[in-house]
Amino acid sequence: MQLIMLQEIHALDRDAPAARPDVDDEATESPSDQEEADPAIRCAACGHILTRPRHRRSIDGKSDHVFTNPHGYTFRVLCFAEATGVGAVGTPSTEWPWFPDYEWRVATCRGCMAHVGWAFDKGDERFWGLIAAQIDGPI
Repeated sequence: MQLIMLQEIHALDRDAPAARPDVDDEATESPSDQEEADPAIRCAACGHILTRPRHRRSIDGKSDHVFTNPHGYTFRVLCFAEATGVGAVGTPSTEWPWFPDYEWRVATCRGCMAHVGWAFDKGDERFWGLIAAQIDGPI
């Protein structure tokens, strides 16, 4: 009886798509899905889809910025309105802001947790600044 029930459950699972509310469908696509029509920007460390070029956003008149932090590290930062494959971690900070009036948090790849940039928030407004050296794809 137990074996039959397991077989029935397995058959149902095979026929229905897996429901995983914690995983974004776009972020789990294989590299060949939609690449020609809508290429993906991926994490350089693991290949996880972070965003797409259509989500680029202009901040202070451009979407491509170069900044140097107080420790002397220089970053080329590309701005995106959406980055579903990225998560913000840590406590928001206003120390050494690259974008006035925005708080920032470290942004990591949802696939491997590599540091890929920063989330910038001002009230309900958010954009993502991704480090060009940490991403692959059309930038």
